[in-house]
Amino acid sequence: MNTKLWLLKPSKDELANPGGMFRNRRYDIATSMVVRASNRARARKLASEHCGDEGKDAWLYATHTTCEELHADGKECVIIRDYKAA
Repeated sequence: MNTKLWLLKPSKDELANPGGMFRNRRYDIATSMVVRASNRARARKLASEHCGDEGKDAWLYATHTTCEELHADGKECVIIRDYKAA
């Protein structure tokens, strides 16, 4: 099976929503994920199976999160820095 890497993170609209799935919880949440899957739908499904208190729907639907394919080539950069200050 040919797989790809996918970066999932909250959408800008979701982060701007005061009552959003990620904004109204301060801990016990996943705020981003990198997933290996054959396609975008499978990546979302796998992410939803490893969610925290933000809930499965946060990862299944594009209204809440982005799901971007990561490519091996490109400029040097940090792919993910999952940091939340208190």
